[in-house]
Amino acid sequence: MSGPKSYSYTVDHAALAAAREHEQALSALRAAREAHARAVSEGKRVRTMWEQVDEVASHPGLTDTPASTEEIRQQTMELQRYVEAEQQRLAYQSRSAFTRSLAESAGLTGAAVHAADVLGEHEPSQAEAVAAARAELQEDTERILARLDPDAEVSPSLSGVVQSAASTDSGSRAELLLDALRQEVRRANERLEARRARSRRLQSMLATLAGLPGAEVQALCDELYGALRGPPRASEDLDALSDRVAEVQVRGTRALEQSHVAEALRRTLTELGYTVGPGFVTALQTEGVADVPDPRHEGYAVRIRAPGGAIGYNVVRGPATRPDQKARDAAVEHDWCSDVSRLEEVMHQEGIAMTRTVARPAGYLPVQVDEGLAAPPAAKRATRALKDRQAPR
Repeated sequence: MSGPKSYSYTVDHAALAAAREHEQALSALRAAREAHARAVSEGKRVRTMWEQVDEVASHPGLTDTPASTEEIRQQTMELQRYVEAEQQRLAYQSRSAFTRSLAESAGLTGAAVHAADVLGEHEPSQAEAVAAARAELQEDTERILARLDPDAEVSPSLSGVVQSAASTDSGSRAELLLDALRQEVRRANERLEARRARSRRLQSMLATLAGLPGAEVQALCDELYGALRGPPRASEDLDALSDRVAEVQVRGTRALEQSHVAEALRRTLTELGYTVGPGFVTALQTEGVADVPDPRHEGYAVRIRAPGGAIGYNVVRGPATRPDQKARDAAVEHDWCSDVSRLEEVMHQEGIAMTRTVARPAGYLPVQVDEGLAAPPAAKRATRALKDRQAPR
């Protein structure tokens, strides 16, 4: 017979894996869509910059979110393949176009070193030597610039070195300027790698939170996405941010467990015929308690308490003054008894190992009265209730 009962529980984390994997897949899909949008935008920008009119690489127009985790992953991979192909395509085009453009702006093109441009300033033998030197300088400059990552920012100092190299006829100065250019290219690539390392770290933090529920998790994810989209702030402290992520992860994991337990309770109680309202899961998660009306017994409900790490059940009713109220209360608790056994069985199947810490028989304690609940039916139905109690069970 089932009076009030309390349980401690532990959740098999393997039971949470499917739900969290689904949420992680959704998070990866959102990130892939953002990367896809950036790749499309960057492709248009680069093609406009270099006045290229070739067709944009075909890409999947995937906007609907599939239902299954596997389909979500497939869509994510399609987007990622497009982004990777587009990045490689743009890298090749941008490197050659950028090198050519920077050299042209500095006067290092073939036209700038054409012998006819030099003959007016030097004797024929000198003109040939100057033309050869400038041609060699152009080749060296373009070779060094080819090492510059297309995504790297071109600093004013880098452009200045290239322009200085274009205007010198001194072999020794040209060597110094080429060394300076190598340093500028190296520093530009290092700055880019630092930005990429920052991006990887922020993405790792997002992956840590992926699939965890709660407003706190969502707010921190929004903050991380914002940091990914923008440049680092002067006050940015990634170590402190990582510590915050770790703290929120602990609370989010606990919330995920509570959500899993609440969902398992909702499904099982619905299967047993109880009237489970739409706010049941939210009430358990936010308030730690929810009432589930028993349709077999008007005016009665089962009160579920799940404050975190524990579950408690007891029958509650509205105020009533029937002569046989105590016996009626015990009968309702008795009906709840078989449901408790089924509930324990299903919860175990859901990966929730429950251990009884309190177990009272029906009628051991007075049924809890809640003024907010409707009163049970009047005494005129007592005879029928008495027959119900006497029926074989």
